[in-house]
Amino acid sequence: MKITVLNGSPKGELSGTLKYIECLKIMHPEHDYEIFHVAQKIKSIVSQEGKYREILAAVKESEAVIISFPLYYLLVHSGLKQFFEFVFECNDEHVFAGKYAAAISTSIHFYDNTAHTYVEGVCEDMGMQFVEGFSPGMQDFIKPEGRKQFVFFAEKFLTVVSQKRRISRKTNPVQYKQTVYTPKTIKSKENQSGRKVLVVADRLDENSNLLKMVQQFQSCFREEIEIAELSKMKINGSCLGCLKCGWDNTCAYAGKDDYIDFFRNKWMAADIIVVAGTVKDRFLSWEWKRFMDRNFWRTHSPAFRGQQIGMIISGPLSQLENIKTVFQGYFEVGLANMTGCVTDESGDSITIDQELSNLAGDLIHAAVAGYKKARTFLGVAGLKIFRDDIYSDLKAVFRADYKYYKKNRLFDFPQRKWSARILGSVFYTVMKISPLRKKLFGMIPKGMVMQHDVILKKLREKKEKQRVTQPLALQDAKV
Repeated sequence: MKITVLNGSPKGELSGTLKYIECLKIMHPEHDYEIFHVAQKIKSIVSQEGKYREILAAVKESEAVIISFPLYYLLVHSGLKQFFEFVFECNDEHVFAGKYAAAISTSIHFYDNTAHTYVEGVCEDMGMQFVEGFSPGMQDFIKPEGRKQFVFFAEKFLTVVSQKRRISRKTNPVQYKQTVYTPKTIKSKENQSGRKVLVVADRLDENSNLLKMVQQFQSCFREEIEIAELSKMKINGSCLGCLKCGWDNTCAYAGKDDYIDFFRNKWMAADIIVVAGTVKDRFLSWEWKRFMDRNFWRTHSPAFRGQQIGMIISGPLSQLENIKTVFQGYFEVGLANMTGCVTDESGDSITIDQELSNLAGDLIHAAVAGYKKARTFLGVAGLKIFRDDIYSDLKAVFRADYKYYKKNRLFDFPQRKWSARILGSVFYTVMKISPLRKKLFGMIPKGMVMQHDVILKKLREKKEKQRVTQPLALQDAKV
């Protein structure tokens, strides 16, 4: 059997994920393996047709394709993302059609689910038969149990391929026909109230819906807002995975392109940030993914200070919930506030105009109020994963993170809640007594909301006092 491996690590041969492929080659030497470092070599792949055609030729001759990648900012590295986009742009999906596929990733389990959802969907969009994904922790390979589980996964995959089993599609095809957006004049305009508004777009092609939506959003304000276009920004490359930034947040690209200055002086300084982009395959463009990957110069430290976030998207966002999950998680973990999103899906220009106007107003009002939406599981769980690993396994390499988390009291382990621990231990002992346990369980539902009721009572009393005194105040005003 011939197997093509597409390596999505910018470190090429030094990829930790690739060690699983080497293990597979040792366990099953009867198969032929050809590895292409698509993330590391993406510039030459898209610029030199010969290299790209070499990959396609290998895929065409293969029975199976394995996508091997480390997690990069809730998805795959931008190099692998760009490769997938390039395949679709060249209309070469047919080369992959019918091939069996699997995905292997390594991470600290920070949004590995969204990365695998993306890869599975892209593989199936290319007509591949996606068997399964395998997502171990970074250190699982050195543990006997970790290798044991991988061997089972690998043998299952090889068995499926050798038996030529029919694999049903698990993701829905994206069905979308874009209509032309024709904006009208915005009558009422928002006052920025001194807030800095920054729109960051991947590329604003002439006459594109995205350009027209961004321009219409811009016209919703009385003052000028700043618009930055990633395709025109000097960004020399994506994250290299070198980890040099872990010690003191000094990036290997520092002083070599515009990214760090833009991030510090524009992105982090803005009060309102609007992400503008066009859906490409099952995410935004690889340029947006490169921008996200380069965020890693701040490693695992939150990159915001409560900014309000909006999104303007051209494409079938409603059919791709994974995109919304990625960005919600990205901003919640970064301690920013997702305020709203507008797309061109409706095809109704009047509706889009109104939604853009509403988004502008909502962003300003939330920024003025300092509104911070309660974080969901996506933000809470994501930060806990970072907290635990930075406190232990990653402490030595990611010194900058450790100092930031310690300074900002993000090492908020529940074990340090001494009063709660003592009270919990007392109740744990009391609950062992059967008669008391029955009585306490009867009291728990009311006890859980007792403090809430006290607060509500005070609010009612305060409101009633205002109602009684307000008419007197009005009478005094008339006099």
